[in-house]
Amino acid sequence: MCPVLRDESEVMLKDLRFALEKERVAEHDRLEAKKRQDIERVKAELEEELQADKRRLQVEREEKLNALKQEVSERGFCSPDCVQLIFDFSFV
Repeated sequence: MCPVLRDESEVMLKDLRFALEKERVAEHDRLEAKKRQDIERVKAELEEELQADKRRLQVEREEKLNALKQEVSERGFCSPDCVQLIFDFSFV
């Protein structure tokens, strides 16, 4: 093979390798960015679910407290404030 053609082939091969490596790095960076976005999305979804669960539990707690206050009031065991204190300490 002619030395000039050989040099040109080597240069083309090096250019091709460089271009492939550049594409590989770009794809890796794109995948890393996508992974970070997915992680942030999942974290946000989990935070929303956590807040919804907290709200639901708070509503349930208030419903139970109101029912207990009503029952205690009807039976005359103690004042509604007493029930509130007892209920508050039961969740500490």
